[in-house]
Amino acid sequence: GKTGSDEQYFLGPAEGVGSTGYRSSWWTQFYCILWRSWLSVLKDPMLVKVRLLQTAMVATLIGSIYFGQVLDQDGVMNINGSLFLFLTNMTFQNVFAVINVFSAELPVFLREKRSRLYRVDTYFLGKTIAELPLFIAVPFVFTSITYPMIGLKAGATHYLTTLFIVTLVANVSTSFGYL
Repeated sequence: GKTGSDEQYFLGPAEGVGSTGYRSSWWTQFYCILWRSWLSVLKDPMLVKVRLLQTAMVATLIGSIYFGQVLDQDGVMNINGSLFLFLTNMTFQNVFAVINVFSAELPVFLREKRSRLYRVDTYFLGKTIAELPLFIAVPFVFTSITYPMIGLKAGATHYLTTLFIVTLVANVSTSFGYL
């Protein structure tokens, strides 16, 4: 067993460290971080509901402002403005969501990283994949509300292309939030 203070245990030389310098394989690290992050997401269903409700309200507001645009010069400029709001909303909403969560987890992350429990890349990938359903649901709700309200080009292909781009923006901004 271990003796001594927690500081010695976490910051001292690691016993059982393999040839990679870590206590376990890359896949074991990834699985453990993924599982812990998934449990963290499941433990807080109110956060998910609030994020989705907030997204629906902002989408309804933006949809109401740009409701029923026509394809004349003013309408095209308004549609460009609405698309700008699509992207900036998805960017900042996701960056700030990740920054708030990560800043709370930072002391634990640093302690576990110094203890060589896991690598930074396994932490990043595990967290990102565990939160992926939420970071797909939020752009879906946002796009599904605003796209028809604004009167963007009808058709499944156009809608799905927009949804794909907005989802990519949301997930890239999530990655920037972890930086």
